[in-house]
Amino acid sequence: HILYYTGLAGSLVNIFFTASTAVLLYRIVRGKLGIIASIVYGLNMYTVLHASSSYMVPIGQFLTLASIYYFEKYLETNLKRETVKSIIYGILATISRYEAWIPIFLMFIIFTLRESFKTKYSTALAYSNLYLWGFAGWLLYNMVIFNNPLQFIHHPSAGASGYYLMVLRKIMFPLEINCLNIASTTLTLAGPVILLTILVIFPILESRKNILPLTIYASPLIFLLAEGPELLIKDHPLYFYFLLPFILTLSFKPLNVFVKYLKKKNMGKALAATYIVVLAILAFQTLYELNKHASVFQEINSTYYDYLEYRKYAETLANYLSQTGGYILYSSLIGSYRFSVVAAISPRIIFDEYDLPLYLNVSKNPWNYNVTIVILPSPTLYWGIRESATALIGEENYMTLFYENSKWRTLFLKHYYKYTSYNNLEIYLRKT
Repeated sequence: HILYYTGLAGSLVNIFFTASTAVLLYRIVRGKLGIIASIVYGLNMYTVLHASSSYMVPIGQFLTLASIYYFEKYLETNLKRETVKSIIYGILATISRYEAWIPIFLMFIIFTLRESFKTKYSTALAYSNLYLWGFAGWLLYNMVIFNNPLQFIHHPSAGASGYYLMVLRKIMFPLEINCLNIASTTLTLAGPVILLTILVIFPILESRKNILPLTIYASPLIFLLAEGPELLIKDHPLYFYFLLPFILTLSFKPLNVFVKYLKKKNMGKALAATYIVVLAILAFQTLYELNKHASVFQEINSTYYDYLEYRKYAETLANYLSQTGGYILYSSLIGSYRFSVVAAISPRIIFDEYDLPLYLNVSKNPWNYNVTIVILPSPTLYWGIRESATALIGEENYMTLFYENSKWRTLFLKHYYKYTSYNNLEIYLRKT
């Protein structure tokens, strides 16, 4: 379907959730600064990229932000119906993005402790445990599909284990924390508006009631500790994009409180100076974003022509597969993960790391599983990813067997022949 192979199906969903997040930012910050926060979010280059993609990040952003927003409403009003809304969004957020786990679990703890002072602890826990249903659902899903509730830890990308282990390591070894890299990553992601976060101390000093909501909004930022070159894509912190609305909340929400305070105290000069500084920062923000948009547009333009070439190659293989039937064997580590979308091929006939542990059996004997097409990395690419491949799926994956086990390679070549090469990929087809 055209909505599938063009990616429009995902883009239409993400455009909706991106717009919803912008509206939610306005409601969180409120007033004119709320409008500005929404505009800054919408014009951010990484927002534009994700809104036009099929990634889950915009969905996870909105659901997590909505859960915190309604929890903040509960803290202000003590109305249980606001908690119900927070829980519903929280459950959905938990199964959408791993970054949502920390704020959702934090709200579970706060709600449990807060309600324990009003009623019995068991009663409070009976209500607050609903926040954990998303976690339970995710474990159950992994159990049903993979027969292992912790299968997600062995995800073929950084995933949960990668992010959380990086963060835990930095907490355990604080001397490894690189504050300059964290500041650089945050600046690249959000722009000069991060300077406004220095005002976050003001609403805390003004009222202790502001401590809890601001702490929850800030909690996802702990993932900045995971900064490192392996989480940058062409020097872009795309893996940290989830954090953008939370950074903007911490930039504009305290500023709104500060501006209202100055108005209340009739401090006209201080208010005028604040406006001048904010306008200057927003001017720099605009120039910064325009520069980023221009540079990334050139990258996207170049990538588009690569995509057209890739699509021709993928469609050739797809046509071959439609005639012969069978399955495809490849690895997500060699960049062929786009094959399904580009060639409009169902993931059901593709074997990759998402099919663990079956994937290992197919890797050892692809000819016994009716595998028609095998996509291998070139020798140069293989030795570049060897460590990652063996760490993720062991040394009995088909790539390692091909390049390091001569007996297996000889047996493999009895069943398959090299059809063509494309960039750093080598395509083998089943002999008929």
